[in-house]
Amino acid sequence: MAITLRVKNNYGGNLVSQKYQPVETPALASGDKDDCQALVNGRIDVLRDTGKVPRALDFSTGGGWGAICAAENNAASLPPLLVISSNRSAWIASGFARGQALLEQLEIGHFSNISDPQAFARPNVESKDNERPVPAWYFPPRVNDVNRRVYVIVHELEYGKYRDALNSVTNLHVIGWSFRNDAGWQDGGDYPYVGFGASRYAAIEFAKRLRRDCANRWNRAWLVDDNVYHLNSFKGLQAAEAASAALGLVGLGFGSETATDTSDGIAAKFKGKKLLGQQPGTYAAAAFRKDRVLQQAVLWDIDWLDRNNLNFSPYFIASAEDTSITNYLLANKFAFGIATETTILKQTTTGYDNDEGAELLGRIRYNYERWYAITEGLQQVVDQNGAATPQALKTFIVDKVFPASVMAAQVGNAEVRNRAICQAVESIMAVGVKLAGATPSRLFKPNDNAQQVTNVT
Repeated sequence: MAITLRVKNNYGGNLVSQKYQPVETPALASGDKDDCQALVNGRIDVLRDTGKVPRALDFSTGGGWGAICAAENNAASLPPLLVISSNRSAWIASGFARGQALLEQLEIGHFSNISDPQAFARPNVESKDNERPVPAWYFPPRVNDVNRRVYVIVHELEYGKYRDALNSVTNLHVIGWSFRNDAGWQDGGDYPYVGFGASRYAAIEFAKRLRRDCANRWNRAWLVDDNVYHLNSFKGLQAAEAASAALGLVGLGFGSETATDTSDGIAAKFKGKKLLGQQPGTYAAAAFRKDRVLQQAVLWDIDWLDRNNLNFSPYFIASAEDTSITNYLLANKFAFGIATETTILKQTTTGYDNDEGAELLGRIRYNYERWYAITEGLQQVVDQNGAATPQALKTFIVDKVFPASVMAAQVGNAEVRNRAICQAVESIMAVGVKLAGATPSRLFKPNDNAQQVTNVT
């Protein structure tokens, strides 16, 4: 039977809830189980049959793995921060430069802690550093702990430029990732697998490998979006880590905003004292919610994920990778919580690299979106607000979603249209995780119940 969908107004807008969702969260019925399972298995099977996933996962450290492990294999080591990034190496470096200029102006070597509001002050008025973004939440002088390292996780195609831009920063390492490439893949078009889910999958697998190779010095790690600049009313990294350990949480997240802040907006919040410094107390008695999504800045139990061979699903290429794993934990009654008393704030990105590596990475991702959309666009759906007659998903996207979106003029753009089809399917898949029998365990365990093979150079 056809799945019922409802148009998401203003699809393609600036808000997070508009960017990636062409349809409202589907209200799947038990009769949708077979259709949902067919969509999921379609992605899994085509990637398996073409040798894309599962596959060995390669990590690049520039020959620095020995030094990284020597530093982490220390009784004092603390859970690291893993930053997911793409196409923003210069933007991140620019924010770091502003942070360094501010430290020099204040005549201090570091900020007092990761929530120190001084990080949002403007450098001297005459300085060009005022035009730069504020230093990100994971800027090492904000983290201010030699025992807590920062790893910026990027696809291999962008590794060189990120390494050039950031690897001189103390206590920070750039890590490249890629599913094992065949020789000549760039010339022959035999592209490795990429996508939103794949990047988070790679980051978690890196954390698992790092922990195993460094004598299990910590059990948890932070997964952070690259444009997070502050956690408001945050009680501190160690307070969150202590609560997560005491309560046995697989994932500990926080509240989030739907909009990002510009540099001027951040300055206004700073001036109005709306950016709060580190708060006293713990999260032990927090009113953890489960009706929110683990996203943007999350503390994950890497030990538990490793023992259970669980991870983000790499099969979500354009959206819903966070929603789907949250729903998986919820459906299986695994412990997690979202402390909405603390709010994640993200900064508006004002500059992208748009270099050859980033553009190739974008083209590769689009090729997979197009590949999926060819078959997934045929899925029969019913418009909740229209006639009960089933229609192809592609038709629904073109005739119903685009006219109500901010991208109506791009309805003839195949790339935009195919991405919308993929994202609609991913909305279905993410909700299907909660529907008994609608999604196979392979969605979050591409190697079945075996450990992911990884290589580090």
